[in-house]
Amino acid sequence: MIRYPPRVAIDAILTTMMSERRADPAGSNADILHFWGFARTDSPTTHDMAHTTIVLDADAERSPILESAQWLMQRLSGRLWGFGLAYWTVGEMFTGRDGVPREAIDAAIAGQLLERAGAHEVCAATIFDARGRSYTSMTYAHLPELGQSPTGVDDTRGCVDTWIDLFDRRAATAHAWAAAITLDPDGNRATLARLRAS
Repeated sequence: MIRYPPRVAIDAILTTMMSERRADPAGSNADILHFWGFARTDSPTTHDMAHTTIVLDADAERSPILESAQWLMQRLSGRLWGFGLAYWTVGEMFTGRDGVPREAIDAAIAGQLLERAGAHEVCAATIFDARGRSYTSMTYAHLPELGQSPTGVDDTRGCVDTWIDLFDRRAATAHAWAAAITLDPDGNRATLARLRAS
């Protein structure tokens, strides 16, 4: 049985992940990310975690995320409950009930978000657990006074088609998601069958 840590522990792990990424001498190179593995120990209040640095290469024959997941599974002694990524990206803050403006979505799709006046470089961390949940937090690189964002929690089981499409397009986040759901092959049997068939 997989034992998951409480939310307060996940929030602390996300903070650690971002601190490690911000300390990386590679600076804000978006092609570099830290890939993490997480396992529970015999004590219900502690967990084991390790990470490796990955340089993303669009022309790589094999997925560096999936290869690193295998390495982390061998490295960590306890039963793994998830994988995560710490990375630099671009973000824009919106307030109010109107949600994200369409022009911001269009700019993100076109890869032009950084050109928007309100966009800033952010350090982010995302954890995917074996249940298909994702946890994400971020900090703005040049606005430290804002502090760390509250952790966003999503259930990826409601949008499996999107995640499979991203996996097929070799998105690093989707490969981390796929690695995490393989940690519970019985609970994710239908999703894994769809992923293998894609």
